[in-house]
Amino acid sequence: MISIITLVIILFLISWLISAIIIHLSASILGKRKGFWTAMVTALIGSIIYTTSYYFIQNNLLSSTIAGLTWLIILKTLYKTRWIRTALIALTIWILNTITSIFLPMLF
Repeated sequence: MISIITLVIILFLISWLISAIIIHLSASILGKRKGFWTAMVTALIGSIIYTTSYYFIQNNLLSSTIAGLTWLIILKTLYKTRWIRTALIALTIWILNTITSIFLPMLF
């Protein structure tokens, strides 16, 4: 039997990998070709930002807004883009995440 901690770690790693693939694909679609590790770091930092924001602020709207803006700054910095391209990458990530969230559970 798998322990709860092992299951949480496995699910986190799968989620991290899927997020990184979506970030990498979105950036590539918009002409920013960085290594896959950049997408992995971006996804990990985003996860840390959102988790700490929710933990400390405990207001869904405010913490989401602050975390989202902070993550955009990180995305802009890591991919060395202007704000418009950063916003387009983020929008593409959001669209691909939505599609993935709809169709991926159907596979299991």
